[in-house]
Amino acid sequence: MFSVLTVLLIIFAYFVHECLGHAAAMKKAGVSVTKLIFGLPYGPSFSFPLRGKWSGTEFVVYYLLPFGAFTVCDTDAILELPYWQQSRICAAGPIASILFGSSLYVLASFVVMAERGIALNQDLTLFILSILGSFALLCILRFGGKIFFTYIAPMVPIALLIYLGYGLLLGNGANVTDVVEVARGAGKVNDFTHVLCYAAGFSIDWFGVTMLLPLKIFGLPLDGQQIVRLFLEKFTPSAVDVFESLGTLIFGFIILFVLQTELKTLLLYLHR
Repeated sequence: MFSVLTVLLIIFAYFVHECLGHAAAMKKAGVSVTKLIFGLPYGPSFSFPLRGKWSGTEFVVYYLLPFGAFTVCDTDAILELPYWQQSRICAAGPIASILFGSSLYVLASFVVMAERGIALNQDLTLFILSILGSFALLCILRFGGKIFFTYIAPMVPIALLIYLGYGLLLGNGANVTDVVEVARGAGKVNDFTHVLCYAAGFSIDWFGVTMLLPLKIFGLPLDGQQIVRLFLEKFTPSAVDVFESLGTLIFGFIILFVLQTELKTLLLYLHR
């Protein structure tokens, strides 16, 4: 599973999230993007200027530690944008990650059906759902405007948080990654399709759905937290402090819940 191709796809998945998601939305909003950085900014690098729609942007590759991606842009220009465009920039990263994961599922399902034949089974269902999901996400990125990113986008992080809280409080195992569990059992006939499915699930789970949670992780705001904060600053500024305090409390509760679960498993193992 953890082959070179798996690692490369996961690295590229983060690049899609940061550069083809956030940075592309910045360019669409008219924000100057001066650099797209691939890899951690340490050690030797090489760069070259991009052309076309990305003219004026330099692509920099740090090949010593090729993990992560970063965008260098005019942050002051982002703050001057209308609220909904700022929300669109924040949401574009997770949307791009889910779109990338869906495209990998489409590819894996296509390969599987080419080998097994097309039948009304789990693989065909995954293929159709991935196609429909990709089309919907492309429409959101291309045509989603003021109404969507003002009123609908902020509801998604809240809904995810409620779903996560439901699973934690009732202890039924529900979590933000359940949406791709069915796909993990489909689309696998060989190592190649297994890698595609694993990378697809990773991109959707961690760079897509999880990044939409309205929380700060060790002081760093996730995309969902920024979307909801922008919404509150626009319509109910007095609720911002309450929202941040609740977010910190909820994150602490999640950490305690995870630790308690893990420690219980460890103690039961040691007791035996």
